Amino acid sequence: VSPVMNLDGAVDPVLSFWHAQSVRNGNQDRLRVYYKNATDGEWQLLAAYQYSVASWKNRVIELPNVTANYYIAFEAECNDGYGIVLDDVNITAILSGIKGDANADGVVNVLDIAAIVAYIMGNEPNSFNYNNADFNSDGNLDVIDIMSIANFIINQ
Repeated sequence: VSPVMNLDGAVDPVLSFWHAQSVRNGNQDRLRVYYKNATDGEWQLLAAYQYSVASWKNRVIELPNVTANYYIAFEAECNDGYGIVLDDVNITAILSGIKGDANADGVVNVLDIAAIVAYIMGNEPNSFNYNNADFNSDGNLDVIDIMSIANFIINQ
């Protein structure tokens, strides 16, 4: 069971991990992944792996109903197979969901415009949120987004 995680405000959170579990003499171990979103909440099944996975496989699971008190649990059912192996367990999310906040620093300002220009010119900044940068949500980063963010800054 994970420690409590604050995922409140997270956008598109995902759990990712590498996993394998091989069958042995017809015996198969099983893995189940759960979440709960309150300290006293009920565990909810996210995924179940019941079949042989002979080589490492990358698993990616979208995390639903995120809160400030979020938990993840892995449950292994051992049935005399070769065992269950997990590695590189991560939770990733966009923590700033503010339209115009291209550099994901929690503020919309001229630094976001500079980040978008750098991105368009082929120099992707270290911290860049494409969805936030696409101010008009048309799927393209262009001068319209830059001008819209500039207008938003001026009118704040």
